[in-house]
Amino acid sequence: MEYQNIGKLLKPRGLKGEIKIRTSTNLQNELFKSGNILYIENDGVYQSLVIDKYRRINKDDFLSFNNKLDINLIEELIGKDVFIDKNIEINLNKNEFLVSNLVGVTVKQNAKIKGKVIDVYNYPQGDYLLVKTDDGDKLIPFNERFIIKQTEAEIEVVDMEGLF
Repeated sequence: MEYQNIGKLLKPRGLKGEIKIRTSTNLQNELFKSGNILYIENDGVYQSLVIDKYRRINKDDFLSFNNKLDINLIEELIGKDVFIDKNIEINLNKNEFLVSNLVGVTVKQNAKIKGKVIDVYNYPQGDYLLVKTDDGDKLIPFNERFIIKQTEAEIEVVDMEGLF
């Protein structure tokens, strides 16, 4: 089985085994359904965790897992990366994406390589690609006005002064 990183478990919330997760996806409602399986890695071995409950509080995501419904049982999960099975089918709508699929993608402008995506930020006005270039990191709006073409390997952006 191949695994895809989708976030990191951060800290417990309350006494009933709820834990905050920093996600690298905008598909929480799809991935964090009750009964879905996530994985954490311990010394090269992937351990499955079955989701009991997901909720969002003030822009933060929280999970609880079956058989870990106590703060003492989730202490070992703090700081662990969270994975999904890379081969599961995710129903993406048009213009939806997994952040982990964008990280590492080459960004081009006028057929010239400008850099690579190193992260994606979500702001109220929309998503932005953080692109590592020779001149430092740049934020590029990730919408149809700035993206000409997107494939799994590269993203072509418009020719606009000041973008790079």
